[in-house]
Amino acid sequence: MKRLSDQEILRSINIGNEDAFEFVFLTFYNELCIYACGILRDRDSAEDIVQEVFVKLWGNRMELSIKQSIKAYLYQAVHNQCVNYLDHLQVKKKYASESEKNRTDLISPVSSDYPIANLLAQELEEKIDQSLLDLPRQCREVFLLIRYEGLSYNEAAEKLGISVNTIKTQLQRAISRLRENLRNYLPIFLLILLVP
Repeated sequence: MKRLSDQEILRSINIGNEDAFEFVFLTFYNELCIYACGILRDRDSAEDIVQEVFVKLWGNRMELSIKQSIKAYLYQAVHNQCVNYLDHLQVKKKYASESEKNRTDLISPVSSDYPIANLLAQELEEKIDQSLLDLPRQCREVFLLIRYEGLSYNEAAEKLGISVNTIKTQLQRAISRLRENLRNYLPIFLLILLVP
């Protein structure tokens, strides 16, 4: 491909020119992987993230509007994806730790004598974990602070730098979404409770 300006390349990508997209991919892929790996310290995850950025770039090509250079746009997109990925890992790790620490007798009485109940309990826990991870970031943070760390509304508001009313709204939203996501699991939960 002859040397085109960034805007010409973008216009070509906008209209679905695969050669233009391939040129951008081949030009920046390796250096973006190195950049992402420097943030994540994990080559496989870095490559996944860079590939995801390019998939989104192509998938959103018709709406794509980039004011800065393509290189700056891609680096910013990779950086943002890396930060989101690290946040996701941190929340998952924090929730796993809190979940283990706060495990109650409602789910734990299941023993090796009841393998089906154990499987159901595991399925329920996985669904709860996934439902928490699916919450919007602020909803999830508020829910974990209030329900798992035991902070008051005021303490959570101060920690997150938002108002108490926002805390209440986000907590209600989190509870509502969790209730919706877990509604089909109520029979499993009750079955676990009924195991003698």
